[in-house]
Amino acid sequence: AFSFRLLPYSVDSTSGAADGTYAVAANQIIVKTSAQVANPLKDEESELTEEETLELVYGWFTVKERLTEATDEVEATYGPALSIERVDFAQGNDTVADFVVVLADKNALDITKDYVLFFDNDIEQAEIDVDLDREAPMITFPLLNEDRIIEVLWGEPFDLADFPFYDAVDNRDGNLTRAVFVPKGEFSTLDTRTEGDYIIMLQVSDAWGNVTQEKFTFRVVKPEA
Repeated sequence: AFSFRLLPYSVDSTSGAADGTYAVAANQIIVKTSAQVANPLKDEESELTEEETLELVYGWFTVKERLTEATDEVEATYGPALSIERVDFAQGNDTVADFVVVLADKNALDITKDYVLFFDNDIEQAEIDVDLDREAPMITFPLLNEDRIIEVLWGEPFDLADFPFYDAVDNRDGNLTRAVFVPKGEFSTLDTRTEGDYIIMLQVSDAWGNVTQEKFTFRVVKPEA
């Protein structure tokens, strides 16, 4: 028998497009249902105002932090419901299967915690774990060898052309190469007046604050006499 459910997060292997139910931002959850749901705004027999009908739709959704997992003996426990500011959907359609739940607190979701989204429109009920972005971006050096060592000449001004080519890609935010930077600190200096190895660190973070750091080495060498 057909069972109504909320579709889990997935990524199209060809296009890379995200689908299903997942948090696209700390205060926005995209929800996709397995079947079309009647749009109450299109119910000609309803006596509710448009504002009341939208409030009705908002009430279909509840988001709570899961405090403890369910076991064979004990049900899961949850924190209080997070405040929902609004629910966006195609209001002109007769039926809907895609919603965006916008939470009132812009920093409502914390990637160190687990959340569950509940759906109940008095006809269908379902729940699903909210998929959060816990995967950090990847920084790669396509042209460097495995040791990531770049030799530069001692006593010469640094040539920017010696800085390695790199890419930064995130599973949700896409290309983050332009957001890569060298953070100040131990791994940010190079002195071509002194021979030796200088480790340089690149850093990038995605919209959720997942951070990636990768290092490479500038080796200052004196030319042979």
